[in-house]
Amino acid sequence: MSKFLILPITATLIAMASATSAAATSASLHAPCLTAFERIKDPALPDIVTERPEGVQKDYSRSGGAYYAVMGSVSTEIFEGIVAEMIEGDDGFVYLHNPFSQADTGSYLKLERTDGNTLVAHLPQAITQGTVNSQTITLYANRMNYTVTSAPGQDQEGTYLVDSDNNTITYTLTDGKWVMEGGEQIDTILGLADAAGNWYGYGEFNTVFTPFTDTLTELPSGLEPRKWAMTYGYDGHFINAAISGSDIYLQGLSTYFPDSWVKGTVSGESVTIPSRQYIGIEKAYTHYCYFNGAEVIPVYNEYLWDYVDTFTPKEDVVMAYDPETSVMTTDEGMVVNTLGERIVLEVEGFARPTLRPVTDNMSLTPANPIITLYEPYDPDYGFGAIEFILPVTNTEGILLDKANLTYRLYLDNTPFTFTPADYPFLSSDMELVPYTFEGDTDILVMGASHTVFFYCGDYSRMGVQTVYDSGNTSAIVYTDSEGGISAPATDTPAAVSTEYFDLLGRPVASPTSGLFIRRTTLSDGSVKVSKALLR
Repeated sequence: MSKFLILPITATLIAMASATSAAATSASLHAPCLTAFERIKDPALPDIVTERPEGVQKDYSRSGGAYYAVMGSVSTEIFEGIVAEMIEGDDGFVYLHNPFSQADTGSYLKLERTDGNTLVAHLPQAITQGTVNSQTITLYANRMNYTVTSAPGQDQEGTYLVDSDNNTITYTLTDGKWVMEGGEQIDTILGLADAAGNWYGYGEFNTVFTPFTDTLTELPSGLEPRKWAMTYGYDGHFINAAISGSDIYLQGLSTYFPDSWVKGTVSGESVTIPSRQYIGIEKAYTHYCYFNGAEVIPVYNEYLWDYVDTFTPKEDVVMAYDPETSVMTTDEGMVVNTLGERIVLEVEGFARPTLRPVTDNMSLTPANPIITLYEPYDPDYGFGAIEFILPVTNTEGILLDKANLTYRLYLDNTPFTFTPADYPFLSSDMELVPYTFEGDTDILVMGASHTVFFYCGDYSRMGVQTVYDSGNTSAIVYTDSEGGISAPATDTPAAVSTEYFDLLGRPVASPTSGLFIRRTTLSDGSVKVSKALLR
């Protein structure tokens, strides 16, 4: 499985976003930086709206462009599919929740409905409070125009100033959508400024609010779901399934939306699950998200020197189906995407999954670990490292409960004990390590892959064993000829040179700490490439 956080687009898009505005490309943007947003209502500002107004909520998908401040500089985001809501207030006004897409202020912008097709924000309006240099300030929504400032001997800097002659922003109903004035021109924004009119780096432009009407799939009444397992590669998680005639309902395909259902169709020995099924809101970044079938293509990543699965959404995912066992398999993929046409962000992807009912009589013997990288203890560095994959299945490939999975390491034939002396984050000795346990930079977990650093060298081989529910164990996989990666032998070619690269493929002359790609040239002319975690 691959998971990707939805992150703001970097500042390199400023030029793209500003391409339609000659003024906005003439100088770099500058603004103070807030260290925190606070949902505080200032008693001296009775017009700030922090409580949900009485009225009817209408949901929208917001698209457009935005500025936001990071560490004293201004970046830009071009976005689609962000959740937005408007309240048709009982008082006759319309209230826009979180008027700035990149700032979770928790407040409302008050809009006057001048006619059936126009909403006007009369500004300034107090929106939020923030902290700058330990001083709390109040920020206001304003109509702001781009301007360039300069001083003798200094580079030009761009900023936005409050439009004191026309401090309003108008939204017009166009083809069923509320469109902010300005079109493709971004010389004018809805911006955040303090009482003195100083811009604080947040602004909205080219904003469009499209009514959102998609609904979640519901399980028909009377259907009882059954616990199923979904595995993908060496990882997996439990889901629920219910079948009624030719209809199949699957809950929790995405780990981000464990309660959401998608619907498919059973036809003979295949199951088809259509794409573009709405499954909910990704809360951290407030995007609408959808389930999609996907084509899975391994693409070589020249920076990682490895193949990485990429997902391209398609109309559906078709799975082979065994009517007797209900097992479903596919060489395709499933992916969760945000709403959008030009900008679609990938939230979560599963390559070549297998779905099957959970049975009570399955084997509880866990599959053997797979050692993927081994760095013996080096007295010069004072540590060694081992990287291994722990499949979350039994020996037959059937999913086990991660909550009951642990592992132990072996030095030769003796179980290794993690002690607080070497691992200060521990409060007591630990031999069995929970599957999902992480500790500082010494014990790392990424999906089914685990990395452990150790600080002793009095052994000849290291082993890994998976333990399920305390009493069921895999074989011990060692770092020598008995399994896993072979330990260095005295007759192997000697290393002639070693080079390090970061994860973007850039050479690193003197690596200090972190994850690197190491390329070693051996005396026989061969080249060995591996990952190296340095401390």
